[in-house]
Amino acid sequence: VRPAPTPASMDRLLRAALALLLVGLGEATAQTPTLPSGTPLQVATPGARIGRATVDAAALEGAVDPDEYIVGPGDVFTITIGGSVPRQMAATVSAEGRLPIPEAGSFAAADRTLADLLSQVRPALQRRFANIPTDVTLAEPRQFFVHVSGAVPDPGRHVVRAVGRVEDALTSASLGATVTSLFEYGSLPETDRLRPAFRNVRVERKDGTVLTVDITRYFATGDTRFNPYLRDGDRVMLPAFAPRREGAFVSGAVLRPGVYDLRDGDTVADLGAVAGAPENAQFRFQPAGGPPRPLPVAEAARQPVGPRDQIAVADADPL
Repeated sequence: VRPAPTPASMDRLLRAALALLLVGLGEATAQTPTLPSGTPLQVATPGARIGRATVDAAALEGAVDPDEYIVGPGDVFTITIGGSVPRQMAATVSAEGRLPIPEAGSFAAADRTLADLLSQVRPALQRRFANIPTDVTLAEPRQFFVHVSGAVPDPGRHVVRAVGRVEDALTSASLGATVTSLFEYGSLPETDRLRPAFRNVRVERKDGTVLTVDITRYFATGDTRFNPYLRDGDRVMLPAFAPRREGAFVSGAVLRPGVYDLRDGDTVADLGAVAGAPENAQFRFQPAGGPPRPLPVAEAARQPVGPRDQIAVADADPL
């Protein structure tokens, strides 16, 4: 658990939260950028809270996938020996990354998948207690620190669970701010204030692996591929972008019209999916400085998008 904040640190955190709130309120009345058609861009918000109230620390999405779960120091296992009246013991992965199993040995556990570790531990335990039912299961996922930086109100170390996702790290570092203030792409002042680039969250892992995570697309689709699990010691950085100079504009028949930060390889169809375009939507694409033109669905999936490009969406089958 993070150490109790000092009065000075509490003052800094409160000031950060107040400043964030004032930015959201002040910009809500600012003049919105417009497309050539005159259609005003609106605030692009996914209708959820980045800083939602903390839930039960033991809450899980479902059964842990042993092929995905990475074991580490602090994971608690239950060893069961016997049938009708079994004897149960707890074992915890040590700080050195080893899992001690009574009377079966000590096993290297850290940075292995749960499936891989159990494939070694279960046979070893069964050999020690021949003809007696035995089992080893993960009882309690561990907690660990991740390091959050960038466009968040409360950067620094934050505690997450081993079943936590990138969204949880951003939630922990948000000071309870709403998506309206953290996830705002429209209603921009003439000063072109920077905005959090939620489509390009950078996750650096201890082994040197770097992920670029599209949290915006996760909010739009619920697809957990865009909100991966965290690992011990991950560094999560939320970058910023200048919407008027670096963003792409999406308007029309979408759930979340607004200005979006771009990812490498983005197409018109990608931006449509992020903004919540209906199935088989019709697109009109206007590159920066060029004339608008209609795009068939197949071409929208191939057409790259650049800074200051504009996408207008129409429902292919309006009521």
